Amino acid sequence: MRTGFLAVFVILLCFSCRRNDDMEELKMEILTIHQNLIRAHLSNDPGFFIQNLSENFTSVKNGEITYPDKEEVLSSMTDYISNTAFSEYRDLQEPVIGLSEDGTVGWVIARVSVRGVREMDDGTNREVSFICSWMTLYRRVQGSWVTEIEVSTFRSP
Repeated sequence: MRTGFLAVFVILLCFSCRRNDDMEELKMEILTIHQNLIRAHLSNDPGFFIQNLSENFTSVKNGEITYPDKEEVLSSMTDYISNTAFSEYRDLQEPVIGLSEDGTVGWVIARVSVRGVREMDDGTNREVSFICSWMTLYRRVQGSWVTEIEVSTFRSP
C-alpha cells in the first residue's frame, strides 16, 4: 500500500517539475521576443514588428485606442525605423515576464532608453531621446506567441 502511494507521489512530483520547466521555457520565449524587438530597432528591421501580429491587434498610446492592421503597423514602423539611426535602445530595468496559469497568455512589461537621430521629411536631422515603458500581451496559438495588445507610454529622459 505504501509503495503505491509513493509511486503516485513520485509521478505527481515529476509532472509538477516538468510543468515548471515548461513555464520557464515559455517565459524565455517571451524574453527572446523582447530582445529581438530591441535588435529590430537597432538593425532597422521594420518587418519584425508584424511577424506575429494578431489579426485583432490593439494599440493603446497617446490617449488613443486603435486597431491597426499589419499593413498600417508596417507602414508606421518602416517610416520610423528607416529614418532613425539609433545610438541607444536598451532596457533600463529587467523586463517583467508573466504567464497565465495554463501558459496560453503571456506578457512583458518593459522600460527602455532610446537615443538617436531621425531624418525629417524636409531633410533636416532631429535628435531623438526618450524613455518608453510598455506592456505587450501575447496569446499562444499553435505553439507560437501572437501579439494581441500593446500599451505604451513615453516621456523625455
